[in-house]
Amino acid sequence: MIERGANGFFSAVPKGGKSWAAIDLAISLALGCDWMGFRVPEAVKVALISREDNPSLTAWRIQRIFAGKSCAAPALIEANLQINSRRQSTELMLDNREQMAHLMAELSVLRPRFAIFDVFNVLHEADENDNQEMRAVLRQLSAIQAEIGCGIGVVHHYNKSDQGSMTQRLRGSSAIAGWAEWLIGISMVDEETKTRRMEFELKAAEPPSPLYYRIESTPEVLRLEKVPYAPQQRSTREGSAAAKLMQ
Repeated sequence: MIERGANGFFSAVPKGGKSWAAIDLAISLALGCDWMGFRVPEAVKVALISREDNPSLTAWRIQRIFAGKSCAAPALIEANLQINSRRQSTELMLDNREQMAHLMAELSVLRPRFAIFDVFNVLHEADENDNQEMRAVLRQLSAIQAEIGCGIGVVHHYNKSDQGSMTQRLRGSSAIAGWAEWLIGISMVDEETKTRRMEFELKAAEPPSPLYYRIESTPEVLRLEKVPYAPQQRSTREGSAAAKLMQ
């Protein structure tokens, strides 16, 4: 689904579960475990750069998701997953030359195959709705991609509208959507059962079909579990103007 070296976004409304999905993918890549039914061909080094949440919350999430993974070599987590959170530095801005230099030096040592940035709006001081300013920020991510040779996944928000494609719903200027080569969108489809829908857009190929999942948790373990789900359809008789005329 994600080409090697490609860049894209995990998107949802605030509190929609995008960070859970991004961390779950990071751990699956680091361990070489399949993710949400998609094959992970090999374990790879992953960098998780998080500046939204308290470092203790990030660590808690990682521990619980890791505890729920089944893989042949769990010790790979130590070698393959590097965390850069507010514990390393309170602030990390993509549009700050000095801070970018420190980050690039760190990533040059790790040489990750994939890097996740969480969350986009706290990683820059630019105007999200200004194409020119956004292109300058996104060029910094592209510079990391080119220098390190890694794919990049950015956690980002949807705008307030629930209409249109995922690309159209990405918050901010059109430069943001134009930069993305893949999109993973998450939305809640059933509040009662806490069932979420994960859907995809790809530039390189036909996207996979949407899937549905729930976040299943105990005090020690958390899993993103795929579930069968059939969205409720309005009946033709109730929802169609033609049907009403025929009554």
